[in-house]
Amino acid sequence: MSTTDEGGLTQLALDIQKRNQQFQQKLTEATLLVKSNPEQALVQLDQSWEEASQLEQDEFDFLGRMGDFGAQQIAATENSWREIRLQIQFAKAQSLVFVGKYEEAQSQINHARSDITDLTHPAALMLDELEIGITELET
Repeated sequence: MSTTDEGGLTQLALDIQKRNQQFQQKLTEATLLVKSNPEQALVQLDQSWEEASQLEQDEFDFLGRMGDFGAQQIAATENSWREIRLQIQFAKAQSLVFVGKYEEAQSQINHARSDITDLTHPAALMLDELEIGITELET
């Protein structure tokens, strides 16, 4: 790898890191709105989902350009993005419950479950509890 390539990769890494930090800040702000302003939270969470998809792809493209070292990071990166998707999906489901859209919330829960590979994952329990809450609210 030439010095020019290394400089380009360094700049790309810094750019991705900066975008990830900004994304995490926006996602945190959106999740804080879930109870106080669920409608706005839904808007911001939808935006976060789109931004996450782009950032995830950019990060995998970057890892691909890093060769063997990047290849070693793929599994951890996949897990990290899976956790972010779960966070967004759970917050969306909560927001939907707060606005009384129980069927949509249930659909979001089902979608989130598709990202859970381990039934002992803490998110599985959180989704179960949210699902029970929906059932109680519907009766």
